[in-house]
Amino acid sequence: MIPTSGHAITYTTEYITSWASCDCSQNALSYTDDQIGKFHNKMSSYGHTRLRGYSNTTVWASDVVEDTWGGKDHWYSDDGDMYVFSGHGGVSTDGIGQFFSVPMCKRDNQTSCSATSRRMVFGERGGSFSTPSSGSLRYLMWLTCYSVHTAPDYQWIDTARYGLEYIMGYRGLSMDSFTTDEVGDDWAEEAIGASRTFKASWFYAIEDWWVDDTGSLVAPGVDSNTSVQRRDNLTKNWSRRPASERTTWMAWSWHVG
Repeated sequence: MIPTSGHAITYTTEYITSWASCDCSQNALSYTDDQIGKFHNKMSSYGHTRLRGYSNTTVWASDVVEDTWGGKDHWYSDDGDMYVFSGHGGVSTDGIGQFFSVPMCKRDNQTSCSATSRRMVFGERGGSFSTPSSGSLRYLMWLTCYSVHTAPDYQWIDTARYGLEYIMGYRGLSMDSFTTDEVGDDWAEEAIGASRTFKASWFYAIEDWWVDDTGSLVAPGVDSNTSVQRRDNLTKNWSRRPASERTTWMAWSWHVG
């Protein structure tokens, strides 16, 4: 099947429903597998390719940690166009400001099984982190709580310094519910199937007749205008941002479902 976008989108998916036999202990979730399964089925129906799909005990913190810091993102997440994760998420503050944390199952070669946005650098085709392994990731979807929270510029500016173009997530809590398990599916239908903007598609996808989650998103740029234009207008047909473009600004928006 020929992809319905101007280019084939490759993606990796991961989810955790149970932290049994994990390095971390977390409350079990019920619908993360449905969220990822429906997203994958819709993307596949449009002719796009999943590079890998991991779940529960095969989801490791090193999957999303920058290889320069000893992670293995260049093998397990940063070698495709999109990475999607469904599970728990948290927010903390350090000397820089707010940052995102995500409890994976295994730590692998990391000191913790919780990966943080401070140790994630995606899509880097320029700058010091592109050596020895450059990245390819363009889009992130975090189906978790607090993933694009109240200060997403502090959360994500270093992650998106080079290459990464769009991050979708939640401001505050996101519900683990049978009425929200179609969020990824709905986004793919709108953004990939109907060629709507990522912003409109994400805000449509998080709408729910029962749950009032707050969907949030953030986009990088070399200045305010560039980041706002990308935040509001990016579609699947946009060209990849130049390797030399260095993020100095972030623009974000949120919408209550």
